[in-house]
Amino acid sequence: MLVHLGTGTYFSLGGSAAEIWPLVVAGAGRDEILAEAVRRFEGEGGTIEQEVGDLLGQFLEHGLAVAAPPRELPDTMKHADGPATPYLAPRLEVFEDMQELLLLDPIHETNDDGWPKTS
Repeated sequence: MLVHLGTGTYFSLGGSAAEIWPLVVAGAGRDEILAEAVRRFEGEGGTIEQEVGDLLGQFLEHGLAVAAPPRELPDTMKHADGPATPYLAPRLEVFEDMQELLLLDPIHETNDDGWPKTS
């Protein structure tokens, strides 16, 4: 689960998305993430690159990542030689049903009775 604290939107990472997210957090560039996904997963390289690239676009679209100069991925995050993981298409599920609650600041924004302000 990811929560965008600025919008109150929360997200679920399905398929291979949960394995891609740490690469994004580490600051790896798009090309390095795509290459790492092809190394890491069993499947057709073009399909993996397309679907992971689409996922990266969704991260940008929803403000979960920003374009920045890439950092080199630490060796500890690179796929070691060995069997690849079966590939499952990455999915980013978007939930906006609790935005109002997630944006409340119950410590600082309270009414006279101590309850969170909703407006």
